[in-house]
Amino acid sequence: MATFQRSQQALETEAFRKLTAIREMKANQIEDYFRLIEGQIRLLSEDDSVALALLQFQKGTEDLAKVMSDEKTIREGLRAYYENEFISRMPSSAANKNVDRFLPDTQLA
Repeated sequence: MATFQRSQQALETEAFRKLTAIREMKANQIEDYFRLIEGQIRLLSEDDSVALALLQFQKGTEDLAKVMSDEKTIREGLRAYYENEFISRMPSSAANKNVDRFLPDTQLA
């Protein structure tokens, strides 16, 4: 019985030793990965083309917001025209007087 307990204890000790070694190895791998990423970030932060690209990206997002705002204004004006001018001139026998039917679905229309 004592031999069994010593064997069991030895197996547990060995298993914990291996698990600890694996944990330390994985921790080192993660630290190495973060050092690699940090180095890449430092390298990119010193590159003028990256800084220029970020500035252009910022300007692009601002331009996109303006275009989307303009599109909304144009779409509202077009809807008002259809509701006030176009639909009112349609014959009363027209089957579908829904304004959405006449509005474009995309910017390409």
